[in-house]
Amino acid sequence: MGWILEFINNSRIHVEERKLSELSSDDIENAEMVLIRLVQDKMFPNYKSIPIVNVFKDNEGIIRVKTKITERKDDPNVIAPILMPSKCLLTTRLSIIM
Repeated sequence: MGWILEFINNSRIHVEERKLSELSSDDIENAEMVLIRLVQDKMFPNYKSIPIVNVFKDNEGIIRVKTKITERKDDPNVIAPILMPSKCLLTTRLSIIM
């Protein structure tokens, strides 16, 4: 997915300005967020009707779950984890990687 996004970005700019290097960690993280948004949009079209009480969309459009751990100075993924469907290949693959 990262290479597809890189191709799309490179096709929109002039030849002299194109990025010709390997994917950076930011490119890979951006591709992950795009895939997560695609899965969430398909599985949770109306996130307000999710039976979990405290869900919200963050500034990147990712559906997250509010937890009771709000005062902790920690990784934002611990304080508000990303909501993913349990029976999804992407969920399985991401849980193996992380």
